[in-house]
Amino acid sequence: MDPVLSSTLLLTTLMGIGLGFFLRAASKDRTTTVDVNSSRPPVEVLDGLNHWLLARGWQASGGAHSAKGAEQQRQRQAGGHSPLKAHHLAF
Repeated sequence: MDPVLSSTLLLTTLMGIGLGFFLRAASKDRTTTVDVNSSRPPVEVLDGLNHWLLARGWQASGGAHSAKGAEQQRQRQAGGHSPLKAHHLAF
């Protein structure tokens, strides 16, 4: 077998194996569920957790609890498009 062909075949095989491991690792569920037990009311605990995360640099990114997320949810329920989707549709 030609040395160029054999080295190409070897490198292609190694890249295929690496791609398989990468896809396996990339598709793992990395969410964590935490049970919080407290004598405080749930809203107070949630607000405290929110302030703790914000103090450490975390940012809220959408969802029904943010103003932007609530507006997008109202638009979906009304049958409208969000401005972001309309912007992408314009291209």
